[in-house]
Order: sequence, then structure tokens, then C-alpha cells
Amino acid sequence: GNTGGDRMNGGLIVGRGGEYCFTCFEAGECMVRADLSMGSRRVMYPGACRNFNLYQDKIIFCDLGDGQKIKALDLKTEAVETLVDSNTFLLTVSGQYLFYRNNSCGERLFRYDLVLKENRQLTDCRSWYITPVRGEVYFRNYDILKLACVSFGGSGYRVLSEDTPVDIIHDGEYLYYGNWDKGKRLTKLRIGEDASHEVPLCADAAFSVNERGDWLYYSNWNDGKGMYAIRKDGTGRRKLLSEPVWCINIIDDFIFYRIHGDDTSLYR
Repeated sequence: GNTGGDRMNGGLIVGRGGEYCFTCFEAGECMVRADLSMGSRRVMYPGACRNFNLYQDKIIFCDLGDGQKIKALDLKTEAVETLVDSNTFLLTVSGQYLFYRNNSCGERLFRYDLVLKENRQLTDCRSWYITPVRGEVYFRNYDILKLACVSFGGSGYRVLSEDTPVDIIHDGEYLYYGNWDKGKRLTKLRIGEDASHEVPLCADAAFSVNERGDWLYYSNWNDGKGMYAIRKDGTGRRKLLSEPVWCINIIDDFIFYRIHGDDTSLYR
């Protein structure tokens, strides 16, 4: 699945203080720790894993090799504990809460409290592109393929758009996504408003959307899936890479991504 790091669905890589942990595709998708030069690499967790999130001094992740359970790895002691003993995917941490799709319960949206260690089902519908921000979780209702949201407590569910969103991310003020029903064009929507206030930013078919500062980064499927950048006001659009990219993750001053057709590499 596509990942957007701490903005959506967890990430293929997390890092801080000059060190990174990432999915190493050439070594069975295990978790590897390294510095920015990718020197001093060592395996932190031998099982296949995805959807990395940082929480305090821990990495929260989905263990693909053990029934897709949610686990936490302590970066100081390297001890691992199981948090959710279900088949899960698309993990995103916000504050003390971990939001995820529970495949063992019809792919519904769940919330796990990392402090109280309690689970709660939030929706009766299937979920995708999980993006929590400002007390609400925005996601694609996978039953009707529409943009929807629900409060962190599970109340106030509503459908925001009759269109189908892909890769929903946020910057704390706006949501950004590709609008599948309107040519997949890159779109922004102020958090808390419905789709009548949508603002199209460009006509590009945008996937793997992510953001930092004043800029959005995305894979343009109208141009061979190359990487593009555009300011959040719709100006300054430019092409960065011709290679067909996806899974755009951003940490510090670097963009990490995958290339379609290359199943073993992570690029920076």
C-alpha cells in the first residue's frame, strides 16, 4: 500500500537525530537502522514490516511476517511488544492514539490508546488512506469510495464529498488529495469544510501526495508517474524526477521514495 509517513498510513522510513529506520526490501523487508549515509547498517527487527510511526522512543509498526500484528520496538532497549493481536494495516499515530485498519474486523477503522492500551472501533465501514488531524480522522470510506471523517471518539461520522479521494494528507490546516472522479486532479480542502469548498490546484493526476512547508510533492500519472512539486497555492509547478515514483516519504530535508518496477530499493 502507498504510505505517506506521519501524514498517512505510516511510512517506509522514520528518523530523527541523523538516524533512520526503514524497510529493507533487499533483505526480506526487515527493519534496518542506519545513518544518513546509510553506513553502519544493522538489522533492528528481522521480520517483514511496514507502516512505521515514531511514538516517544518507540517505533510502532505492522509485522507482515506475524499475521500483520501491531508491534512496538523500543529504540533504547530494542525490546519488542505486541500491541494489537489482530490482522491490521495502514497505521497512523496522532498524539497518544494509533489509528489503523482492522482486517480481522471487516477492514473497519479502529483506534488504539497507546497510554491506556485500549482498543475502540470507530466506524462500521471499511477504511483506507487514514489521516488523523485536529480531533478527527479523515479517510476514504472503502464501501462507497467517498471522503469521510469521524471524531477520535467515534462520533460525528459524515461523508464530506461525493468524489473518490486518493492519498489524503494534511498540513494541520488543509487536506490535500487526488480527486479520482475529477481526473485525479490535485485538490485541497480546508479541514472542517465539505467538498463544496474544494480547491483544484492543478490538472495533474496526483498520487503519492505528501507535503512539507509551502510545497506539495506527488507522482504525476499524466506524465509517466514522474515526481512533481507545486506550492500549496497552486503556483510554481515543476518536475523534479522523470522516474515513475510512489510512496513519497519526507523526513527533515530529504524525500524518500520507491520506483515502480523496482521491488528491492528505497531511494532518496
